[in-house]
Amino acid sequence: MWLWLLTKNRTHAFLTALPGALLGLALVCYNQIWFGQITGVYKMEFGSTWADGLPGVLLSPVSGLLVYFPIAIFGFAGIWKAVRENWTSIYGVFAVFIGTSVLVIAKWSMWHGGHCFGPRLLSEIQPFLLLGCIPLAPAFTKLRVAVPGLVVLIWCVTVQTIGLTLFPASLWLDLPADVDFHKERRWDWRDNPLSRSLLVAWQNHVASDPAPLHEWKARYEVPENSLTLARGGTYSLNVKIKNRSREPWLRSIGYRSIYLGYRVLDADGTVVLRGKNRGLLGRTLAPGRSVTIALPIEVSLPPGFYVLECSLMQQSVASFTNKGVAPLRLPLVIP
Repeated sequence: MWLWLLTKNRTHAFLTALPGALLGLALVCYNQIWFGQITGVYKMEFGSTWADGLPGVLLSPVSGLLVYFPIAIFGFAGIWKAVRENWTSIYGVFAVFIGTSVLVIAKWSMWHGGHCFGPRLLSEIQPFLLLGCIPLAPAFTKLRVAVPGLVVLIWCVTVQTIGLTLFPASLWLDLPADVDFHKERRWDWRDNPLSRSLLVAWQNHVASDPAPLHEWKARYEVPENSLTLARGGTYSLNVKIKNRSREPWLRSIGYRSIYLGYRVLDADGTVVLRGKNRGLLGRTLAPGRSVTIALPIEVSLPPGFYVLECSLMQQSVASFTNKGVAPLRLPLVIP
């Protein structure tokens, strides 16, 4: 925007840039003093390739711009139309800003935006994409353009409503594994923030949320007596779990779901790692019945001797360990 203003009125351009430059300098100094780097808390790690990042930021079911904000298609078309007619117009500035933003975010290792709903990192370009629809205004008087436009608008409103009202209860970001550490989840069309949110909402509609457990009784069994894991490696630990209580454990993937988690303790019993992965129950488990859960174990600790501790948990209620059930404990060696 400032570059466009510079071509129109240099005096106004410099007067407009001065406050922004002062604020930017203050922010850079603050980040450097408090965080030791000008980018603040986040590290600018541009380790992604555009072949991976560009499809991700545009089409991923987790944060794809065209999935969560498909009205951007009309914005791109409108800006293209305006730039072809007059490339020095304000729409030329929009095109440069939008294109640069998409390319930079696509190159960043965390192009999916981390723990969020939708294309968080591209939220700044969305108002400009809406303004980009203006050159197409005459076309919206035609039915073949107006109908798709209305459908896309309804979809955008619906998606944002899902994110506002249903997404928090889905626990999709952490279950069954933290999306920040499991890239394959970013392209899961069957289990993504939208589908999970709708599934949890449907489950809550046909059945009330699982109640807090009254009895906390379980037993763990594993074939291993100890584990030896390479640093940074992954091991799938098959844990056989028996429901020793007199009440069923209801299958749920959202609020008050029951899942298996783990943590790692050092020789002194101090917790040195809290596992990001979870093992979901998968089905309702009746009293006296057993189920085997595959729990992905990942450790990134220095070589040494540790203890792996696994325990069931009921989300937003308590862990079985805190309710008196002895956890599964295995010696863990990292060579």
